[in-house]
Amino acid sequence: MNSSQVAFQMLHPDVQRVVYRLGWSTLRPIQVATIEAFYESNADLLLISPTASGKTEAWLKCIDAAKAGDITTNGLIWSYPLQKHVLGTPAISDGLIFIADCGRAFHCLDADTGKPYWTHEIIGEAWASPLVADGKVYVGTRSGNFYVFAASKKEHLLAALDLHDPISSTATAANGVLYVATMNHLYALKQGSSSPVSPP
Repeated sequence: MNSSQVAFQMLHPDVQRVVYRLGWSTLRPIQVATIEAFYESNADLLLISPTASGKTEAWLKCIDAAKAGDITTNGLIWSYPLQKHVLGTPAISDGLIFIADCGRAFHCLDADTGKPYWTHEIIGEAWASPLVADGKVYVGTRSGNFYVFAASKKEHLLAALDLHDPISSTATAANGVLYVATMNHLYALKQGSSSPVSPP
């Protein structure tokens, strides 16, 4: 057996089933080293694993907070797999959930069932949370792209702007104006305005 197979045999059967369900054909070197260190040492261990070390799975989960005990399992209502990790929080409006992941995907789901309605490929990673306002959903990316979708079950891209600088924060709506902050500029966008967004 190779080192990956040996490390796999050390895992609890429940964890082995998860590995099978994920369809992994082998463990990553960092996973093998971690398993070996955990099972072959009597010392205290501190495990730190950035995403680049192999943590690439992510889910959006709906949990019943009224349950007691370990509600990660007995309170689970639904689970939706995402392409990569998420830095922002989802926006919820009229029974819909909107969430962007760092796999460059923007998702719309049913809040009650987790059923996906649509996924749109976006340019750049989304670090900011989406904003729902005035029947629209707004999200920006680290590539400087800013998207406006209809907040609906049907995918409808209303606008896509290139603001040229990374967007890390959530847009803000106030008094009929949408404020979008990039790394270097703050834009105030208003419907009917004749001032175009131009390169800095």
